[in-house]
Amino acid sequence: MGEIELPVQIGPCVFQITFQVMDILPAYSCLLGRPWIHSAGVVPSTLHQKLKYIMGDKLIIVSGEEDLLVNGPSSTRYIEAAEEALETAFQ
Repeated sequence: MGEIELPVQIGPCVFQITFQVMDILPAYSCLLGRPWIHSAGVVPSTLHQKLKYIMGDKLIIVSGEEDLLVNGPSSTRYIEAAEEALETAFQ
């Protein structure tokens, strides 16, 4: 549908981030893409739900909060497998 650039405060800093507006039913309300992450020198960790970046002479660490994580049910279909199909050579 279009794009919009909005100021987003992440930790103590404000970044101008471009969002794509789409008429779809995604699993997440918004995804913060890579262009701003690269331009700000941010190191993201999806495993630890944290962002780290340097602003001035300070290391900024932004932790995700469980009640602020925005997601919804996924519409991705899956296939159930029979018990014998679950054997693997990766042990």
